[in-house]
Amino acid sequence: MASSIKKDQNRQRELAYIRQVKQTMKPKSDEERQREIAAEQAQHVQTTGEKVTNFLYYYKWRILLGIAVLIAGVFLLVNLIQKPKYDIKILTLYSSSEVNMEQLAGALNEYVVDLDGNGQSSAEIIGVSLGNSSDTTSRPKMISYINDANTMIYLVDEGIYEELVGQEPDMFMDLSELFPGNPNVDGQRYFLKGTVLEETIGAKNIPEELAFVIRTENHAGSHPENYDHAVELLTNVVNGVKTTDES
Repeated sequence: MASSIKKDQNRQRELAYIRQVKQTMKPKSDEERQREIAAEQAQHVQTTGEKVTNFLYYYKWRILLGIAVLIAGVFLLVNLIQKPKYDIKILTLYSSSEVNMEQLAGALNEYVVDLDGNGQSSAEIIGVSLGNSSDTTSRPKMISYINDANTMIYLVDEGIYEELVGQEPDMFMDLSELFPGNPNVDGQRYFLKGTVLEETIGAKNIPEELAFVIRTENHAGSHPENYDHAVELLTNVVNGVKTTDES
């Protein structure tokens, strides 16, 4: 009897041992593994260097993207700050003779009013040559500026003027009403030939029939001041009033 009881006890201990072994061999659940990882991390305190390294490793692409965006932003800001500021735009359209834009800008700046009060009178001279038929960008560029309400005063040669008024006869204002009796005014145009301005620029540097024209007031739309500035500039040119003499 005692021997039988002892055998049963031994059998129970063997079964308990087998169950214990099976439990240790059973795959650990995700929760168990996470608890073990957390326990290991709690035992090992990361140094500052390790934390930085881990951060850079896990977020390196976000960091690189952020740096790229920052560089692009700084580049645009610098360009904006350094971009020249002009008081007025003058669109120069020509098809035959070349125009010396540097000479033209230097001469016209003497008649420009300092609208932004920065102490400098300057005009942005936008030159578009339509004489080269292989240049496919010139005509779209011209159309873009013609549709710009900020560009109200043009310098055009004979061919360009005829083309523009052929498409839109009332495109420009009648300058004979603004400057009655002026020998250089012919309807919508004020010719540079024989003027002090032509002498300053140099007749060889501009087409012979180059003339000023001003868009009608309605082209300025919600910015009528652009029309006023154009008229003011041409009035200074016609009357020989140089704003650079004002001091």
